[in-house]
Amino acid sequence: MSVSGFQSFSTGGILCEPAETLQLSDSVAWLVGRHNLTVGGEARRYSIDNYQPNNAASSFSFSGSQTGNAFADFLFGVINNGSVNVQNAMLSTRAWSYSLYLQDDIKLTKKLTVNLGLRWQSLLSKLAS
Repeated sequence: MSVSGFQSFSTGGILCEPAETLQLSDSVAWLVGRHNLTVGGEARRYSIDNYQPNNAASSFSFSGSQTGNAFADFLFGVINNGSVNVQNAMLSTRAWSYSLYLQDDIKLTKKLTVNLGLRWQSLLSKLAS
């Protein structure tokens, strides 16, 4: 943005990235002798929409052509010259993430416990524009 007689300023572009995550998870635990077994799982749904133009979002200049004073034109919103850059498409990403786990805590002595675990995870994504 530039106002005649004053220093110009710019934002350098914008980034708009609304995102949300839905998470479902649960687990079950059993105590069997010296073993503490835990089994669980989780499902997550990721949703991200990305709007990010490569150039500055807009350019406006105020020269005082309407009021005789460039700052007065700025205050009144009287633009001498302007442009707005708009990205043609928005990039959307959707993904599901699934995971399962098994954990066994084995109490060998009063002061020694061994933790064993196994985890499986999968990510399924879809990119749309």
